[in-house]
Amino acid sequence: MAASSTGRNHRLGHDPARQPAFPARKAGTSAWRIWRILLMPPADLPKRIAILGIELESNRFAPVTGHDDFINHGLLVGEDMAPFLANADVFGFGPAMSRLRKWEAVPILLADGKAGGPCDHGYFLELLAEIRERLTAALPLDGVYIYGHGAGITTELADMDGAYFRAVREIVGPAVPIVATLDLHGNISEEMVAQTDALIAMRTNPHVDHCARSADAALLMNELFEGKRFAKSFVRLPLVTPQVTQLTAPGEPYGDLMNAVEAEIGETIATASALAGFAFSDTGYNGMAILAYARSGQEAADQAAGRLASRAWQDRRRYRRATKSLAEAAQLALRADDRADGPIILADIADNPGGGGRGNTLWILKALLESGAQNVQLGLFYDPALVEEAWERGVGATFDARLNRDETSPFSERMTVRATVRKLTEGRFIARLGVLANAPVNLGKTAWLSLPGIDIAVVSVREQMWGADLLEDIGLDPRKASSFVVKSRGHFRAGFEHLVKDANIFEVNAPGLTTPDLQNIPWQGLSRPVYPLDQETQWP
Repeated sequence: MAASSTGRNHRLGHDPARQPAFPARKAGTSAWRIWRILLMPPADLPKRIAILGIELESNRFAPVTGHDDFINHGLLVGEDMAPFLANADVFGFGPAMSRLRKWEAVPILLADGKAGGPCDHGYFLELLAEIRERLTAALPLDGVYIYGHGAGITTELADMDGAYFRAVREIVGPAVPIVATLDLHGNISEEMVAQTDALIAMRTNPHVDHCARSADAALLMNELFEGKRFAKSFVRLPLVTPQVTQLTAPGEPYGDLMNAVEAEIGETIATASALAGFAFSDTGYNGMAILAYARSGQEAADQAAGRLASRAWQDRRRYRRATKSLAEAAQLALRADDRADGPIILADIADNPGGGGRGNTLWILKALLESGAQNVQLGLFYDPALVEEAWERGVGATFDARLNRDETSPFSERMTVRATVRKLTEGRFIARLGVLANAPVNLGKTAWLSLPGIDIAVVSVREQMWGADLLEDIGLDPRKASSFVVKSRGHFRAGFEHLVKDANIFEVNAPGLTTPDLQNIPWQGLSRPVYPLDQETQWP
């Protein structure tokens, strides 16, 4: 959940031993609530706020996301949500609301499908039915907080988030405040805006502000409880940018835009957001989205949104980024031992599991093996069958490792290479660094394999590389590497900043499901014209 392309997505925790059936709801609570309302003065009643969310960053071109993916990455229902709600390092809504007033969390459902292909529509309907039943059983409610993402599609719906937002509104009614927090890669639909009182997007990439934005949601919810209402303004720009251009560091165009967003927020503007969106969802809702919510009327909201939209459009040509070829990457790794400024990172941005990539393409690995590069650490490589064989053979065994033997993606070629098993783990850790700090991580069974000059961390649950601590947990020593190959787009930066200088991070362009070359994607639903695919695009 959590976060997408999104860090928040893994802050839910999960129990892979869960049964597929949803746990039973407790009986008799509705009658108890009615008596409490009758006996207690209204001023003493805590505000009952439902907490729910379905998180999925959908890549239309990746394999379908289904039940098992949600089980592996985070499906919390009812009371199972308690550890997540109690984690103040992650869930800022609770501590912030507690400082403001008496309140009661009403846990409904948090489902995290991570980043992957479209959600199986039948399974989405199961999740939606569970939300409906639990939300209805929880009535009456004073508010709803949606801990969401915003870039979900199903095998039949282009606006998964709008569909479940609408279902929530239908159950609680028009007067109950609904506030949602979203990943900055969310694709915003008119339905999502209409069915909520406020949408709040993250402002950092890598995403390290989950807790802060969750706390913002509590502040706005409290204003809504006090009778305030916000005028909404929403602008969608015909601007679809590669994910690698969406960093919010100083000097980056998206970072400058986020500074402008924060400058708008104050006495007049309650909150504002600029969502870059997730191109690979490939829908008519793609395009950079600007949101502004004003306390003082529609004109103020429209003006704020207009200023931000104009700023984003004026900067559209800045959303470009130079990448390294495979040959250049191989030379960088080959010479890395001789660098005086520390190790380097080769980011495999086209095979980012955080954007729906499979996490197992071989382009960079092959180039480095052919070059003879040494002291390389690669992760996380997704190959459950290879992990199982390593476990069967045991630590110390040397064998012909068959990579991607069961893979069907055209980008995930097969290869056989001599490998030695160095360490095996169950793959369940508490992250210590970066975006996932203090959050549970499940990589499934793992294996540290040594290839000629290259150590690879192989996992059974598809996951992007979040930080050097995951390599350590699997058994490698990142301090001994001169080069890292990370299957991630950008979130790894927060988990490697203690080891690798920003100037030593090189983004490598190779084939994959998350390629930055948007011109090479067989778009199906994307509205055209859109910049930069169509250079002649005009706005407004």
